[in-house]
Amino acid sequence: MGYILLAIQNAAQAIAYFFSASLCAVIGPKLALVAGSICISLNIACYLRPFTATVYVGAVVVGLGSGVMWAVQGHFVSSNSRSRTVERNMALFWGLLQTSSILGSLFYFLMLRGSEEIEPHIRWTVISTLLGASIIGIFVFSLIRQPWFAKLPRQYTQLSECPAKPFGPKEALVRTIRLAMRRDMLLLIPHFFYIGFECTMWASVYSTSLGYTKAFGIIRQSLVGLNGVFLGLGEISASIALMLISKRFHKKNKDTLVIVGMLVHFTAFYLIYLNIPSLSSTTPNDGLSFIGPNPYLALFCTVLLGVGDAIWTNQLMSYLGCAFPYDCVSAFAVYQFWTAITNSGSFGYSTRLELPYQLLILVITAVPAAAGFCLAEWGSSRNFQNF
Repeated sequence: MGYILLAIQNAAQAIAYFFSASLCAVIGPKLALVAGSICISLNIACYLRPFTATVYVGAVVVGLGSGVMWAVQGHFVSSNSRSRTVERNMALFWGLLQTSSILGSLFYFLMLRGSEEIEPHIRWTVISTLLGASIIGIFVFSLIRQPWFAKLPRQYTQLSECPAKPFGPKEALVRTIRLAMRRDMLLLIPHFFYIGFECTMWASVYSTSLGYTKAFGIIRQSLVGLNGVFLGLGEISASIALMLISKRFHKKNKDTLVIVGMLVHFTAFYLIYLNIPSLSSTTPNDGLSFIGPNPYLALFCTVLLGVGDAIWTNQLMSYLGCAFPYDCVSAFAVYQFWTAITNSGSFGYSTRLELPYQLLILVITAVPAAAGFCLAEWGSSRNFQNF
């Protein structure tokens, strides 16, 4: 049921992404962010007393809300950045975002330590805590200031045309569609697809595989919680490293970093193939892997997945922020639209496809993803201006 819910959620996200620019044109980015966070809180509340119908409705609601939030968050970060600081600010944003993975997963680990099943009182405590945190988030979002827009230099209009007046909802939708058809966006589609595939792996498939591997014994449910902790550590470590080198890479060499991220992921995929039984992604089993399974190696692979994801995502977000400063809502909407479509499809096949085949899909799609990003980066790097 979990994979199906995630597929529904990402399908709803894909719809929300395409209309997020129009929604921002009507109510503004700040209120759009607040509305999206309310949708997420409503979904969390569904699990206080879960019913099949409410859980499925909650998946649709959270998909629509998070779709708007992701596009608008990228807008806030890029709109308050310059070309020389966008790499640093995106890395800072991504690192802060991933602290939730550490805190939430550590909380889950402590609550379920030594438990084979999730008891009702444990579920109530966990969901109530998450709901309280999300309500605090709504209040914090309501205090965010609107972005400050600098005047765009004339030379920069080759990359992103500066609007003379605010967009209406219809114009925002038209600009989003036109932006999706640009050559540089088309080159990035394999990159969008790959991020969707690998997000499915680290967000759900790999943690499910750890929980379904009975060879880990009584610690297998605890490993699910620790997986989120070590994923966050990998994401944050990579984000800090990217912040430290942002001055060197803010105009060029993003392609080099993407290739490094690809090699890190290839290492993780190979080690996962050796360490985790092939049936663990679909059903609980007593199978053995080639070398284990070893819980320490499993968590090391989690760190590698986090490091690679942070590199891929940060380079893409900083590229979009530089290339489309006045169309950033539409740019992030296009990026997240294709990612959500891929997420939805990959969660669908994850219910039946064994782990080695899912890893093979990631390896096959990573190469054209890196190549497409490099071509887009090389084509636009000579046009980037400080703004």
